[in-house]
Amino acid sequence: MKKLLLSVLFLSLMIGAKAQNHGTTINWGLSGTYRIDSCNFNSGCSLIIIDTSAQNIWQQGISNKSFFGNTKGIFTDSTHVYPIGNHSIFTLYFTNINWGNLIFQFDHKFETDSAKDGGYIEYYIGGDSSWHNVLSNCNFDCPDAINTQNFYSNSDSIINQEIGFSGTSNWMTSYLEIIRYYPARMKSGNNIGGLRFHFISDSVQTNKAGWIIKNFQIYLVDLGSGINEIKNDVANIFPNPTSSSFTIKKSTNENLQFHLYNLIGQNVWNENLTNETTTIERNGSPANAYLFSITNQEGKIVQTGKVIFE
Repeated sequence: MKKLLLSVLFLSLMIGAKAQNHGTTINWGLSGTYRIDSCNFNSGCSLIIIDTSAQNIWQQGISNKSFFGNTKGIFTDSTHVYPIGNHSIFTLYFTNINWGNLIFQFDHKFETDSAKDGGYIEYYIGGDSSWHNVLSNCNFDCPDAINTQNFYSNSDSIINQEIGFSGTSNWMTSYLEIIRYYPARMKSGNNIGGLRFHFISDSVQTNKAGWIIKNFQIYLVDLGSGINEIKNDVANIFPNPTSSSFTIKKSTNENLQFHLYNLIGQNVWNENLTNETTTIERNGSPANAYLFSITNQEGKIVQTGKVIFE
């Protein structure tokens, strides 16, 4: 019954799970959605955290590889072919919206040893501490339902018993929707989610380019909640990055509330924004990136973003 209800709700979005449909131009018809965040890599992407292990080859910037072209984005090394025996990770963090489902859109291109090397994506939402491959075969044991288009399928095997993108593609736009079974409630009150992008290679060198991704877009699907489009200019936060404190300056007379979260989803600070300017002290918080949301008097999120303590 639950699956039938979800199918009815999202039929109008023309969503369907696809195999690796390389190079196809598609139109998802994103009516009834609101863009809540994006990254075009003109000056990097503040939503992304790259794993700092020595073998990680993900880089942000402009690629110099002929297969990728002179393209701004995040990629598996800007110059060299990807190495053997590699496992590289970056994470796209986002503020979890508790009254709708989320759609992620990104453009990408890949060249790998087919059915061996490749890339796959994991996610977590809210209070769920586990990461899941977005196309795991877990049926109702999964905390959420997933819809995809221009994506890998459960038959697209790569090494380490994973499924993922593999082979050679043209530029393509992929879509991922995370459907929560209880969209009106956040899991355990947690307000952070993430997509984790993995690239893995085996022990055979094939001199391939790897994977490049650009133009991330994150949308909220309005399920009839009567929300208004999220505003991104209700407050200005500065300095950011900061080594000590930062100031929040409102551009509205409305009373707001500021919520700060670390990257494992723990709420580390809340502050009522009743004055035009409010200063938030570091108070011993470790150097790292932190995500924030600002809510209005009805509890709806009106702004999201990231604060960096150096």
